[in-house]
Amino acid sequence: MKIENLPPVFQNTRKASTKVYQVFLDGIIMKFFPSPETAICSACNLMPASPERVISNYYQGMVLIGKNNTEHVVWKTFPERAIITADTAHIPKRLKSIIRKQPFEIRYNTNFEEVIRSCQRDKTWINEPLIQIYSKLFEKGCVETIETYEEGRLVGGIWGVVINQNFGIMSMFHQANHAGAIALATLVNHLQEGKYHLIDCGVINSNFARYGATVISCEEFVNRLAQAHF
Repeated sequence: MKIENLPPVFQNTRKASTKVYQVFLDGIIMKFFPSPETAICSACNLMPASPERVISNYYQGMVLIGKNNTEHVVWKTFPERAIITADTAHIPKRLKSIIRKQPFEIRYNTNFEEVIRSCQRDKTWINEPLIQIYSKLFEKGCVETIETYEEGRLVGGIWGVVINQNFGIMSMFHQANHAGAIALATLVNHLQEGKYHLIDCGVINSNFARYGATVISCEEFVNRLAQAHF
């Protein structure tokens, strides 16, 4: 029932309650948290993390990461999100010439643990509890990897959460020149071919910008995920 269809006394009560809630939100909650997303993250951090929550919270714009140099995991959100779409996707010209030489063998989803542990060497936010949670998601098909090999040895790769044909990059690494770049270029190629709707890069940087990443608000990002879901 719409508020204008209620009797006057109930309309006034409803309006007063709404005003009190808004004062509470603006005057109290937002003094402690810079954004509603941050408040939601703080609430979620009071609950145990699980593979299922990784998926449900991703729809709210949250990502599970490890707390640096600890055994704890926390939810993180960003006011803006860097994404690559088929309309903006671009592979640097110089990299295209390297790809044509086929310097690496490309494999998919064959060695998740080695990929994430290779990323762990450079990323202090990848800890053991995080590895265990994302390993379970990999087993469920909700995490994918693109791996580059040189003479049978893993030398680069990228891994991320895949939900409704949206690839959310979590981390990437390289142990040979261009090995990580070619893994990312392969992902962008799949986007252009229609395998994915968008690539979620998280935070914008110069590397992602080279591949066509643009910045949108967290609210727009969540709306895009919802539209893809339904």
